[in-house]
Amino acid sequence: MSIIGDTFVPHLISVKEQSNSAQIVNVGATLCTSSKVPNTGIRSGTTIFLLAALILAAAQSVFAQSQDIVPLKAGSIWKYRGRACWTIADSTRTKCSNIRWEMRVLQSVTENGKTAALVAGFPLDLAWYDPTTKPGYTVVSEDSQGLYFKSATSKAQAKTMVTQALAGKAPFQQIVRFPIRVGDCIGDASPRPDKRYCWYVRGRSKGSARADWEIAYETVPDVTILSLVPGVGFTRYTYRHRGTVSSVTVHLVE
Repeated sequence: MSIIGDTFVPHLISVKEQSNSAQIVNVGATLCTSSKVPNTGIRSGTTIFLLAALILAAAQSVFAQSQDIVPLKAGSIWKYRGRACWTIADSTRTKCSNIRWEMRVLQSVTENGKTAALVAGFPLDLAWYDPTTKPGYTVVSEDSQGLYFKSATSKAQAKTMVTQALAGKAPFQQIVRFPIRVGDCIGDASPRPDKRYCWYVRGRSKGSARADWEIAYETVPDVTILSLVPGVGFTRYTYRHRGTVSSVTVHLVE
């Protein structure tokens, strides 16, 4: 990945690029084992060493950039801790408690440069949290254009949606567009001056030394805020309703 000013540019290596990288390394190995080195006035050992170093550096640079913005590998787990407040059903009383939450990738498929994953416990499931809230199913997909998601009503439906996502047949909601830029307002055909009703990239999270992008979806009654670290995933989630008491904030602990 690379960060230029207030822009994040992911580098997704294609199969062709990976093949070319392997070819470069193989050529380097051949050159390093060859005893025929042109007479340039420089010792052949020094030439071979410099050539090998350049090839290794180039290969490391290429592979270091082949990092998805959210690692959607099957079996990946994100564990969160935080605090939630809610209104007790059929009353005006409220209660707050510390909570734990877990997001897990149950299935992941990559085809033609696109990855689609079945995820249990996507952070957005925490909206309107109460003690009965359980992880739901969401399909998260990523391609060269951005990051998308769509909630499912069941695990079976989510599995079907994974296939639809890879085929581009399901209307998924885009949450991030590549390259990420501060001020992006994604999801509204006619962006509003107040930046509501779209996934708005506010900028870097305050007090963070990492590339934490703060992305918010704000409506009149509520606001959702996600912090996203490329290569790590969602590190913080906040939901707050402005009317009936309902609020959640969790942060990644492992």
